[in-house]
Amino acid sequence: MSEHDIEELLRRVLDVEGCHVQTDAAGVIETVHVTTRGARSAGDVRADIANVIAAARRQTLDPRRIQVTVIGTPPVHAEIAILEELEHEVRIRLTGIRTHATDESAHVEIDLVMSPTESAVGYASAHGGVLAPDLFAAATLDAVERLVGGRVALRVIGLHRTSTGTHDVISVTVQEFDGREVRVHAGASRIESDAGRAAAYAALAAMNRRIGRILTGPGRHYRIA
Repeated sequence: MSEHDIEELLRRVLDVEGCHVQTDAAGVIETVHVTTRGARSAGDVRADIANVIAAARRQTLDPRRIQVTVIGTPPVHAEIAILEELEHEVRIRLTGIRTHATDESAHVEIDLVMSPTESAVGYASAHGGVLAPDLFAAATLDAVERLVGGRVALRVIGLHRTSTGTHDVISVTVQEFDGREVRVHAGASRIESDAGRAAAYAALAAMNRRIGRILTGPGRHYRIA
């Protein structure tokens, strides 16, 4: 993936307006400069940028090498909109995982809960009997789509396993489609004993900061002829 490609990908991270990537002679990313509207904290933006780079380039970038500059100040009506979105502050929890594998296929089911009365089951399948981590991430996103009433479409565009010190970490990059708008989110989770479970938690981490805003948007309406 070229510098231009990675910059285009990073510009799709939520709240990022502009992006410039600097690399060394070998093409390794040294620093990233991004501009935002200030709707999110610099720490959250840095974390997402680092996770996207880890998934797309298989490179661990120190967040201190990611410079975030806020351009302008949100107008009053934007502040009101942000307050309205905070009224929908929610956290989705993973409550169950079920798997089934044969020589021909592999199936994963993920149980998510958003409130005492809101839960959903997500599904993902693949040919062959390998329960790969991306199946767990895909099933998690399927359940998230169901919880938000189909307001957005989600898909895994990157999954990367890396070592940080004495721990292994899985990072997942998610693409969100909302009509013609496309956004990119990233999440990570430490692998305790099961890479699949870690991938599910990473996909959930990628979306949990975004759920409140998705729920403030209009639901999709379908006409059945």
